[in-house]
Amino acid sequence: VSLGNCWPFQGSRGQAVIRLPAQIQATAVTIHHTSQTDSAFGTFSSAPRDFTISVSLCWALGAGTYPGKALTETCWSLLDEEGEEETLLGSFTYNMQKEPVQTFPLQVQSEHNPRAFQFIKLVIQSNWGNPEYTCIYRVQVHGKRTATTHQPEDMR
Repeated sequence: VSLGNCWPFQGSRGQAVIRLPAQIQATAVTIHHTSQTDSAFGTFSSAPRDFTISVSLCWALGAGTYPGKALTETCWSLLDEEGEEETLLGSFTYNMQKEPVQTFPLQVQSEHNPRAFQFIKLVIQSNWGNPEYTCIYRVQVHGKRTATTHQPEDMR
């Protein structure tokens, strides 16, 4: 990770849906940023601060809710018990006083019924004070690759 070689987005909030190379049962996510000593000013206010990680089966089907797009019938069948399309796997704070590489354990569904996903949504809710932009240097998703899919029978 080198200073300035990041994915910047305007402002202190933003989001990205990350497509993984395969479906995995996610267990943790790692966020990388540069260290304060790498910064010319001794600070890294553009680092993410508060963020969430969520998943959705609907994204895998290309049927999620996006501006101007409603849930499809197939997606309705995938809603969880509370009627939510997305499942929150955790809310976290990247601590700039700690190491620049930080790993956050995700809230796993259930050991008896783990779900695998190929899309993970990262939502940055705030940064460490930079009003102009936020930088994401690297995001790693950890977990177990699965051989089976968790899509409805008619989608296989």
